[in-house]
Amino acid sequence: MRKGFSNLLIIILIVFLLIPVLFWGYSKYKQRGFTKGAVSAKNGFAITITSNLGTWDLEKYLCKNKTDCLSSLTSGNKLETVSGGRTEESIIYVKYSSTYSDHSHMKIYVKPGWNSTMRDFEIVNIGDVPSTEAYNLEGINIVLIPLQYVSELFNYSAHFSD
Repeated sequence: MRKGFSNLLIIILIVFLLIPVLFWGYSKYKQRGFTKGAVSAKNGFAITITSNLGTWDLEKYLCKNKTDCLSSLTSGNKLETVSGGRTEESIIYVKYSSTYSDHSHMKIYVKPGWNSTMRDFEIVNIGDVPSTEAYNLEGINIVLIPLQYVSELFNYSAHFSD
């Protein structure tokens, strides 16, 4: 009876020790998808993020027009949030989708992630998409990307850094 209990305890201990190792390996594998590999998109754009001080969230919104984008930080249709940790020039690829055709602009900005140091993300450059504009809205640096220029071509867009 005592021997069976100690074997069970050892198995439980090993499982609890392996869970963090497996999670760490899986998260490293998932991160590679964002930052490595050739650009396979014929249309769209890439956003570069450098974060030396902690986690970050990249917010993307689709807007009917520029006025819609600039009415507030969260105006427009929220497309998604992409999050990450400390990184040096991670590249996030955004492939153009036909569902964007009812919108004229995509609003993007980077803010500190959950439980991270409060800081500003500066726009290092706005990239190569024609007619891209940078604004400061509610204390956050945002970039408006005209979708007409990314529907048929691929360009590098904004670079944000903390």
